Amino acid sequence: MPARKKDPSVRARRNKTAGRATLRRVPENTTNAEAYGSMTLVQLREAIDVVNAGRPADAQLPKRGAKAALVEMLVAAERQIPDMPAHPPRFVGEGEDSYEVDVDWHPQTEAWWNEVWTSPMASEWDDSDRHNLFVLALLYDDIWTASTPKMRKEAMAEFRLQRADLGLSPYSRRRLEWTIESADEAKDRGEQRRQRRAESHRPASKAAAGAEDPRNILRSVK
Repeated sequence: MPARKKDPSVRARRNKTAGRATLRRVPENTTNAEAYGSMTLVQLREAIDVVNAGRPADAQLPKRGAKAALVEMLVAAERQIPDMPAHPPRFVGEGEDSYEVDVDWHPQTEAWWNEVWTSPMASEWDDSDRHNLFVLALLYDDIWTASTPKMRKEAMAEFRLQRADLGLSPYSRRRLEWTIESADEAKDRGEQRRQRRAESHRPASKAAAGAEDPRNILRSVK
C-alpha cells in the first residue's frame, strides 16, 4: 500500500525554534563604533596603544589590518567582561593525608575567558549561560594543568562536548545557524547607512523646488 501523502499544511511547517542569527562584530547602536569609524588609521593605532597599555603581553591587540578590522577589535575590547569566579581549591595527597590548596587560573584560561566574552557569539548568550562558561573555564583550565596525558585527553573531550552548546566552534555555529558577519559586510552596511543618512539631509532639487504648484489651477467659484 503506497504511503499516504502529508497534507500540504503539514509539509509547509518549518522549525520555528531555530536560532538563526547574523553575529555582528560591530553593533549598529554602538556609540564607540561610530567614533572609531570616523578616525584615521593613525588615530586607530594610537587608540590601540592606549588599550594595550592596560593588557597583558599575551593579550595585546595587533595594529595591522584594514580599518574595519581595527574598529571591530577596539569595540570588542571595550565590552564589559564578567569577572572570573574564584578557582575551586585542589586536593593534594590521598586519603586522610589529603588537604586543600588554593590555586589561581592558568594564564591561558584567563586569555580564553577574555576572548570568548569579546567574541561575536557573546551577544547571543543569556545571563544563565554564564554558569556554562564557568564550567567550560574549569575544563579549559584542566587541559593546561593536567598532570598526565590521559587526564588532558579526558578534559579536552569534555571541553569539545560542552562548548558546542555555546557556538564556540565553526561546526556548532552552523548547527545553530549563526553566521559571523565579515569585515567587508560590516563595511558595506556602514556605507549604506551613511548614504541613507546623507539622502535624508539632502535638500530638495532645484527642479522640484521650481515646479509649478498643481494647486495653482484651482479657481474660486462665484
